[in-house]
Amino acid sequence: MMTSNFARNNIEKFPNAVSNARSSRWFNGCRYSRLMPSRDVITKYIAGMVDESDAIECQCETLEKLVPAKVFAEFRF
Repeated sequence: MMTSNFARNNIEKFPNAVSNARSSRWFNGCRYSRLMPSRDVITKYIAGMVDESDAIECQCETLEKLVPAKVFAEFRF
C-alpha cells in the first residue's frame, strides 16, 4: 500500500488507489471511511483548537484500532 495526494491522482496508473479523505472533487476511486480522520478532529484543527501533532496523534489512535489484513480484505477492487 502506498500513500500520495490528489495532485498526483492517476486512476489509470493506480487503479487500486484508496482515498481516506473526507472529500475530493476529482477522485473517482475507492473510498474507505474507516481510514478517514474524524470530523471532530478536522473541525478542531481548522478552528485552531488542536495543533498538527494532536491531530496526527488522534488519527494514529484511530488507525491503531484497525487490523491491516482485515482492512485490506474489505477493499472492493
